Amino acid sequence: MIAERVLEHWRKKKVKLGPPASELELRRLEQRLGVPLPAELRMLFAAANGFEDYEADEHIVSFWSIERILRENATMADARPRPGDVAIADVLIFSSCIWLRPRADQGLAVYVEEVQLELPTVCEFLDAYLSDPGRLNLCDPHPMAVRQHLRRRPRIARTPPMPAALRSTLPYLLVALLALLAGLPALRAGFVFDDTAQVLQNPAVRELDLGKIFGRGYWANASEAAESFDAGAELYRPLTTLSIASSYQLYGGHALGYRVENLVLHALASALLLVLLLAWGFARGTACFAAALFAVLPIHAEVLGSIILRNELLAACAGAIALAAHARGRWLFAAAATLAALLAKESAIALPALAWLADRAGLRSVPNARGDAWRAYGALVGACAVALLLRVAVIGQLGLADPKNLYFHEESGVAVWLTMARYATEHYLGATVLGWPLVFDFSPRSFATSSANDVLAWLLLCAWAALSAAALVALVKRRSHAAFAFLFFVVALGPTANLLTRIGILGANRLAYFPSLGMALLLAVLGEALLRRARGREKPLLLAAAVLVLGYGVRTASALSAYAHPYALYSSVLAHAPQNALARGSRGLICYWIGVGKEAPPEAERSLPPDAWLVRCVDDLKESLSVAPSRWRAAMPNLVYAAFKTDRALDLAPLWDDCLRRKEPGLAASLPKLDGTPASLERWASALQGFAARGSRERALAAIARVFGPWAELDAFDPRNADAAARAAHNERLVALRQLVRALAQDSDRFTAALAQSALAPAFDRAAGRWAR
Repeated sequence: MIAERVLEHWRKKKVKLGPPASELELRRLEQRLGVPLPAELRMLFAAANGFEDYEADEHIVSFWSIERILRENATMADARPRPGDVAIADVLIFSSCIWLRPRADQGLAVYVEEVQLELPTVCEFLDAYLSDPGRLNLCDPHPMAVRQHLRRRPRIARTPPMPAALRSTLPYLLVALLALLAGLPALRAGFVFDDTAQVLQNPAVRELDLGKIFGRGYWANASEAAESFDAGAELYRPLTTLSIASSYQLYGGHALGYRVENLVLHALASALLLVLLLAWGFARGTACFAAALFAVLPIHAEVLGSIILRNELLAACAGAIALAAHARGRWLFAAAATLAALLAKESAIALPALAWLADRAGLRSVPNARGDAWRAYGALVGACAVALLLRVAVIGQLGLADPKNLYFHEESGVAVWLTMARYATEHYLGATVLGWPLVFDFSPRSFATSSANDVLAWLLLCAWAALSAAALVALVKRRSHAAFAFLFFVVALGPTANLLTRIGILGANRLAYFPSLGMALLLAVLGEALLRRARGREKPLLLAAAVLVLGYGVRTASALSAYAHPYALYSSVLAHAPQNALARGSRGLICYWIGVGKEAPPEAERSLPPDAWLVRCVDDLKESLSVAPSRWRAAMPNLVYAAFKTDRALDLAPLWDDCLRRKEPGLAASLPKLDGTPASLERWASALQGFAARGSRERALAAIARVFGPWAELDAFDPRNADAAARAAHNERLVALRQLVRALAQDSDRFTAALAQSALAPAFDRAAGRWAR
């Protein structure tokens, strides 16, 4: 037998063996392992209970006695490559061990930590130890061999071993440091995208009002009608709003503080995901490589670049804690973390499915006893049910309020699946693995919808389905780690993929923040497989892994550098998605603020005059409104002012007619409110006065008749919505504006005739009369 050959080998080398182990000691070891000892191992311990350690530091194997095995493993919880592993020998200098790993079939595998190699049986390990020790990177344990080996490496022999505390925390610190370095350029940015509405203009955030935070929808507090509940706000994220509100009390309108917190949260999420991977039992090297990749993936640039996307960071941190707690059998803790993740971001609804996938892959620290599985899954599902009940109690429904707010509100199911197959391949896989293209959002018309005759879309959809099915089979039958990593990506992305339920956008890089752990883990698992087959060529692979992490980090930092100025950020998005209405409108507003002198232009274009920026404002806002007319309310005041200042007011008439023709939801209600404000009337008066001063009275009057006339015909000025002082102020400005319009025609009969023919003066007369009453 192989055990006899090993004993004979030790005797020839004159190794000083320990006394035989007793039957009681063998049973204690079996109890610790949870499975019976193989005959070969039982024979070895019965004949020689380990052998003496040597005072050496380099690749010298030392087999432990049973007493030492039990003693050492009692304090090695954090050092195990996989939960349940039991160390039986050590290879010095690098403090690596040889581990017994219980298998599901009641057998024992052997894992050699030094080379990250798992041998399926004890026999195979002992045979390699005798016939091919170089494969295991082990040296002869004979004292003469030890002395010869130490003479070849005197420096390493004198190197003091790394402290155990530092050795156990160093991987987490390195992963967190990588995350911080990659995201450092984000600290230069200000408030972008939805940051202004959700942070600076949100009364719940400014006042830290818990009633508004937990008792209303995510967008209800950020709307202009902040005092009325917005039943159409279909998101419920009180934990995110509470976090931002707490930060607002510290930093107010200074973006740097929020961004430092977000960057620290990203580093924490990366470290927690390393904790999760180790709890799942992945080898330390594989787990560290996957966590390092996650820390620097370029697809995370959007999350790091926007303050309000803290929801992704909070959900990822809580989700990692929930899955790690589930793996260790702490189901109440897992349920609490799941609830926290759901209150930060709705996509955390996938956590129970991810926990099931991990269990099917054998990634569990504590084996499930009878009934434990039901309690564990019941806790996760119960947390999801509580979050959904809270959502219904606050918002009044589970789904989105208005189907027209969905990205796919008219397309058939087949078109949706085909479109998502192309989008996931091009943007989720491309942005995750290649770091390109980094497009933050897709509004209508910014990505072509696939039809039933799109051959490429059908091929991609079939490929996704086939890969998912094959991965599921491999997961169930072979517990494949690569299959688990791929399915983790697919399942975690599922709630936001427009397949099971529709959402308001086609997709966005931010939605892949937590799911991208699956792709990082897949790359790490494939790298581990290549490393096992390298056989002496490990250094090039390790160098390639380091270059990959470095390259991702540089790409992430480069993408975040665009956030230093909003104009550069929105321009970079439009370079990949020219029809993106949100980016186009946001850039138009930035151009407006630069043109009126309230925003500094980017360094590369500081020589442009203000009118040039206002011309860009008109072009961008017009294009944005042609794609998404629902953005009219936010863009109209700036667009009108810029159009009048640049002598392009007539360009707005067709756009206004088109918006009225479309009858977009809320358009007729939102525009009069905007016109009735004092600030809006003052802006109109200032624009008209400046326009007339340049001698363009005829065009000014024509623009007013075409643009402002239909607007004023609407029932805009309702005295029931304001007190007496507000009505008087509105009336005063309204009359002043009406007089200004009439003054444009005082020197020309033609202007008088044009004014009489337009509906503008009677409309203002009627409105002024209502306010006077």
